[in-house]
Amino acid sequence: MLLLSKKKVNILLTRDFFYRWLIYASATILGSTVSFYVSRTILSGFVKRLMEHDKRFAALALTLKYDGLKLLCMIRLCPLPYSICNGAVSTFPTVQPLMYGLATAIISPKLLVPAFIGSRIRLLSEKGEEMSAGSKAVNICSIILTIGIGIFTGWYIYQRFEPQIHRS
Repeated sequence: MLLLSKKKVNILLTRDFFYRWLIYASATILGSTVSFYVSRTILSGFVKRLMEHDKRFAALALTLKYDGLKLLCMIRLCPLPYSICNGAVSTFPTVQPLMYGLATAIISPKLLVPAFIGSRIRLLSEKGEEMSAGSKAVNICSIILTIGIGIFTGWYIYQRFEPQIHRS
């Protein structure tokens, strides 16, 4: 059995990081786009039945008509499960599959966020006693900032389509 030191394992995990992220991002983009097509075609009746009575989705569809790609990217950044997002957005006639795939590609660096937060938590748990107070503060602040960005994104999107809910 081959035993590797912790240092060698860390080098192996980071050496091809870009290529691993590229595979992860490509699979996510392809999977989301295929899921979008399936939700819009094969499962369209089922998805429409789930979404038709929710005024929020109607408001979001109307808002997407005017804000387009920017808002679609913001939706993809929100911490919604991809399966719900793929199905819901596929019911919006204003969203084209190419635009949806492009929005997913644009936000693919989002896939690094959970890895970043996890790495900071691991670093704090493994080397917390050895770290200076400044290093601990930077790591904790970066975790809080990253979570804050996610919360702000959700709030911003809600603020953009909330007026449409009240008009519907």
